[in-house]
Amino acid sequence: MEDPAVTVGLVIHYARISLAQRVPIPPVIIELLTRRVEEGDPACIMVAEWCDASGLLDLKPLTRSKRRPG
Repeated sequence: MEDPAVTVGLVIHYARISLAQRVPIPPVIIELLTRRVEEGDPACIMVAEWCDASGLLDLKPLTRSKRRPG
């Protein structure tokens, strides 16, 4: 999956299910998001921070070098 928008869509889909049914987001989806965050994709970083604030995952602090400027 090359398009970060697909990752964002999948994570939001599973996050909504997770919030409604109180089940964890599947590990493969979190792994996909983590990979995009590590690559520095701004949309994926934003979604990861939202998931963290919602209690859906435990976001490790990003180093400044991993974030894209802007």
